Amino acid sequence: MNNSASKYYDILSPYYDKATEIENAWTPPQMVQMCCEKLLQNNIKVLDIGVGTGRSIDFITKSNKLVEIHGIDVSEKMLSVCREKYPMSKLFHGDLKAFATQCDQKFDIIIASGVIEFIEDLSSLFQDCASLLTEKGSIVFTYEPVVDYHKFQFEDKSLTVPDKNSKLYIEDFYTYRRRFLDVQSDLKEAKLGISEFSEFIAYNKGGVDIIYHLIRAQII
Repeated sequence: MNNSASKYYDILSPYYDKATEIENAWTPPQMVQMCCEKLLQNNIKVLDIGVGTGRSIDFITKSNKLVEIHGIDVSEKMLSVCREKYPMSKLFHGDLKAFATQCDQKFDIIIASGVIEFIEDLSSLFQDCASLLTEKGSIVFTYEPVVDYHKFQFEDKSLTVPDKNSKLYIEDFYTYRRRFLDVQSDLKEAKLGISEFSEFIAYNKGGVDIIYHLIRAQII
């Protein structure tokens, strides 16, 4: 389990929802929603990797579809908030690897919003996702790409919070950025193919737009 991510989001948990509910403050959950809305059907199972406080499953709970929702997160404090908001969801404290080892179910939709950028071994994550997908299922995820000459996104790895005076600073907590072709290669290795792609602005940092990508992939 990623202990650094756990510490980071435990700290964020009391005010995460308030900070991200402001319009355009954090858009990946909305982008995932738009992609998943057309995939929702009655009697399907959805798995949210890094469910946090439940921002990415909110639209499912408000839909008129009968959907079984499962969520995974490394932060127990984020899960505590999610559990109070969405008591019918089935939540697991830990990482995907531990969940996949114990799980005997398959999922029609797997969501990963604002998670991939904190995963160092992306190939392993995709392989675990593939093992949990139904034959015609989809994984919908966002990630932070490398953007050449961008003020903040030019490096493939950097400290998530570089300011040592910040209460969110954790010395070994990194953000990992990818190039599209590398993500595509890792998906292919897991026998997953891209069926949808989009680029969008995730948030604004110091007056600079932070670019993200969204991908929907399926078993090939």
